[in-house]
Amino acid sequence: MLDDGSGPRRARYPARNPARNRAGLRTLPRATVPPMTEARYTAVYERDETNAWIVRIAEIPGCHTYGRSLAQARRRIREAMALWIDEASPVEIVDEIRLARSARTAVARGRGARLRAERSRIDAQTAIATSLRTLIDEMHLGLRDAAELLGVSHQWVQQILTDSKR
Repeated sequence: MLDDGSGPRRARYPARNPARNRAGLRTLPRATVPPMTEARYTAVYERDETNAWIVRIAEIPGCHTYGRSLAQARRRIREAMALWIDEASPVEIVDEIRLARSARTAVARGRGARLRAERSRIDAQTAIATSLRTLIDEMHLGLRDAAELLGVSHQWVQQILTDSKR
């Protein structure tokens, strides 16, 4: 007898049916969540033993998720919050990333180096723009010759001159 699909559908392999084998929700019922009047929340990020980022909202007990990267955890915590709060306006989420002391030191050192490099880049660009003005206006050199003397491309010289006129 052929199966025309009109009978009840059963999973062929019940042990492989993930919907039945999932653990139930381990969160607080929605009614017990305290109402929030502020639209500012703190997301606390921590690494677990599998190197995933566990993130929870400090002001909402039970609102948590995870992500393999910080970006994924940030996206997912917004989705999780949508299940807990009923706010029409967007909320502000302040990240609190908990790291070991050595990691915090490394991050601070890296950010400081990046800030110093950006300041140096701006100083170098200002000095080159001043030099270009001298070479072009006083020495009457062309853009390509001035660029070659300064060791930069003529396109970059054009960009610097255009930006400095603004």
